[in-house]
Amino acid sequence: MPESSPISWIDFTRWVLSGALGWLLGAFFLMGVLEALPAAATDRLGGTAIIFLLFGVIIGATQWLALKRALPRPASWITATGLGFLIAVFIWLAYFPSTQDNVLLNSISPGLAFGLPIGLLQSLSWHRHHGRIRWWTTATVLGFIGGFVVVGLASNLSWPSPAVARIDLPYTLVPPAAASFATGLALKNHLLSQASAPEDPQESAS
Repeated sequence: MPESSPISWIDFTRWVLSGALGWLLGAFFLMGVLEALPAAATDRLGGTAIIFLLFGVIIGATQWLALKRALPRPASWITATGLGFLIAVFIWLAYFPSTQDNVLLNSISPGLAFGLPIGLLQSLSWHRHHGRIRWWTTATVLGFIGGFVVVGLASNLSWPSPAVARIDLPYTLVPPAAASFATGLALKNHLLSQASAPEDPQESAS
C-alpha cells in the first residue's frame, strides 16, 4: 500500500478484514484476562486501563499488518490505536449509557465514543508520516455508527446472534469492519487525489 499510488482492492479487503480480526483477537484477549485474573485486579482503575490499552494495541498491531508498506514503523500507529481505544472505552462507560429500545441512539452514541478518539489519533499518526489525510475521523465515526445500526436492527428483528467463548460476534465484528470499510474508502480517495495532483514544477526540474 504505497503512499502515493491508489490501493488495490486486495489491499482494501485486507484492511477491512484487519479491523474485524483485530477486534476479535482483542475480545479473546479480554475474555482470557478476565477469566485468569482475580476480580480485585480488574476492579482497579489502573488494571482496567492496562487491559483495554492492550486490547487497543492488539487492534492497532493487526491493522498495521495491512498498512506496513505505507507505515514501515509500527510504533506510532499501534500506540495511537491503543490510546484511542482506551479513551473510547472510558468515554463510552462514563457518558453514553444504553438508551432502551432506540436503535439509532444506541448506534450513534457508541459510534461517536469509539469513532472520534480512535479516528482522530489514527489520523494524527498518519499525518506524522505522510501529511494530512482527509475525512479519516469522519469516516471512522460514520462507519462505526453504520455498523452498530446494522447489528441493532438485526437484534430488534430477533435474528440469532452467534457467540464464541461468550463473545458476541456481530457486535465484535460488524462495527469495526464497517469502520474499516469507510476509512478504506477515505484512504483510497486520498491516494487517488494524490496520484492525480499536478506535479510540482520544482520537483520535476530537479
